Amino acid sequence: MKREVKVRFEIDKPEACVHAHLGQEPMREQEIKNLILNELKRYFHIMTDQEIRESIQNYKSVKDKEKRARKMRDRDPPPTDYNREVINKFGTRQKAMKSITKEIQRKASEKYGIEGEKRIKGTNFRIDLFDEEERVCYEIALGDGAEIWKDIVKALVVDAEKLVIFGRSYPNPWGMVGYDYMKRHWEALMDKIKLEVEIIEFMSDRISR
Repeated sequence: MKREVKVRFEIDKPEACVHAHLGQEPMREQEIKNLILNELKRYFHIMTDQEIRESIQNYKSVKDKEKRARKMRDRDPPPTDYNREVINKFGTRQKAMKSITKEIQRKASEKYGIEGEKRIKGTNFRIDLFDEEERVCYEIALGDGAEIWKDIVKALVVDAEKLVIFGRSYPNPWGMVGYDYMKRHWEALMDKIKLEVEIIEFMSDRISR
């Protein structure tokens, strides 16, 4: 059965516990999730109407750009983008994504002793963060959500009990839009895969289990 809840995280208190309506998570997992959420929220903002219109200009396939902009504005959760100073610092969104992920890996590894960018033996595949003690994988998905199945397969290969994916509402005019895209595709097969998956839209604090 699909379940979605909206939880308010106390982002000004990194040590705060996250209490979902579905029960209490292990303390260690809650703290790691809070750390990752606190960090991600620093780099992003909800897009303005002007930013949405400008982003659509890059899509030649969109004919009625104003209509599509209205649909994007009505999305729940709303589309997000990197803060201007983040792009100015790193130059491109791709470089920003890699740098943000590495910084979060460093902080989580230092504070909790979990493995950042764990390489799966015999492959070139890596997991963003892996808590071997708790058997929990953490993936930071800042793009359109297209790699959700790769993340699920990686978690299964390392025999994880749980996969936590941090995503956002990605500003595609249609198709793969991050959180909603991952949520829909996981719900289609969640009853057939023996893995607990939690998808968090980090700007709205929305969780899909």
